[in-house]
Amino acid sequence: MVLLFSLLFLVFYAGSVLSSCAHGTFLHPRAAGGIGELPNFDYGPVRGPTNWHSISRENILCAVGLQQSPINLNGRIPIEPVGFVRSSIPRQDILFENLGTTAEVVLNGTTLVRGVGEFRLKQFHFHTPSEHRILGQHFPVELHLVHTSVANPSQIAVIALFFQLTSRGGFSDLERIITHVPRISSPGQTVGLRGFDFGILSRTISSMPMFRYVGSLTTPPCTEGVTFLVGTQPLFMNVEIFNLLKGVTRFNSRFIQADIPGRQNVLLSGLHNIGLTNQQCRRLVSGRELIGKPGRRNGNNRGGRKGKNRQKEVVSTIVSGNSTQVVTSTVQQTVTSSNLVTETTRNGQVTTTISSVVASQTAMEDYQRDRDDDRRDDRRDDDDRRDDDDRRDDDDRRDDDDRRDDDDRRDDDRQRQEQDQGRQTVQTTANTATASAAFIQRRNYMHFGRQA
Repeated sequence: MVLLFSLLFLVFYAGSVLSSCAHGTFLHPRAAGGIGELPNFDYGPVRGPTNWHSISRENILCAVGLQQSPINLNGRIPIEPVGFVRSSIPRQDILFENLGTTAEVVLNGTTLVRGVGEFRLKQFHFHTPSEHRILGQHFPVELHLVHTSVANPSQIAVIALFFQLTSRGGFSDLERIITHVPRISSPGQTVGLRGFDFGILSRTISSMPMFRYVGSLTTPPCTEGVTFLVGTQPLFMNVEIFNLLKGVTRFNSRFIQADIPGRQNVLLSGLHNIGLTNQQCRRLVSGRELIGKPGRRNGNNRGGRKGKNRQKEVVSTIVSGNSTQVVTSTVQQTVTSSNLVTETTRNGQVTTTISSVVASQTAMEDYQRDRDDDRRDDRRDDDDRRDDDDRRDDDDRRDDDDRRDDDDRRDDDRQRQEQDQGRQTVQTTANTATASAAFIQRRNYMHFGRQA
């Protein structure tokens, strides 16, 4: 039982490494009265970022997309100069609403992006804390101004601005709106506000360099191809105003997806890190039962007979018989399809999670076997490297000994040569002296002989 719950926790964590969080960039449809539909996701453990892909098949990019936002803005993300973005937000009446996942302001405005086109401002909303980071640093608040293209309304652009906290007055255009947060304290509440001026906000956007990259909505359905323009300099918000805002937004920030757009989604990377292949990851992501919707009885499962057979066929290929019996008897579930969608009348989410545990157990065992094989190979490689190093050391020592022997032989030869040269010099000197003495003796003999 301890092993079962340990495995449950491991795969729940792996699955939670498989989604994202945020809200606001998704343009919610509005009823006749202008009130937006509340989103069907949140930032908790069940419907939060790590399970967004399970809420609807339309959210699959939240798990497997390759251009997901937010990201860590580093030196490889281009910065556009002042004037690249031109914003114009007129004085107007606005709608301030609590969507349950963020506080949103519905308004109108126009933004020109050089070389990209003209966009219509539809709404802005808040994330606490920030979703994007600059060189790893996050901020207390991130504002998203969501636009659609005039030429192609399906094309979305988001201007993101960071806010630091201050004990003094902050950004007045927004703080005047946030003071009305107590009037929308419950999800679904809205309040109309008249005559708000956004001149400071427009001028700030138009006078700031911007990071630019192509990413995605940071909320379901995590649609990609979204142009992000992120301010390079944080603005300021009064700490008391921030506390008012946080009372509605709470935590609503999706975690970082990558350092560079186009790299693998961090959730998919998480599954790869525990040893799942691409195929296993896709099967695990796409095969889950939708959260909160109990599995329907399969038409081939009347009387439960074929459901049990299907369970035996599918599960037996994934776990051993003992483990299968433990899981099924504990959860009291019936597998009704090859992708391990479970049938239950209660706790549908729990049984689905356990089915995912069953589905990943073999992958984990295979991964551990492969890891053990890799470790053995690494040890053999290390032994071979050590043997090679020892052989090289022995060769080096022999070479050193040979060099020393050669040096000794050369020294001996040099000494012998010096000794021979010394003996030759002495002998030559002696011969010269003997010859000189003989010459002197003959000369003296001849001289004295004449005198006699």
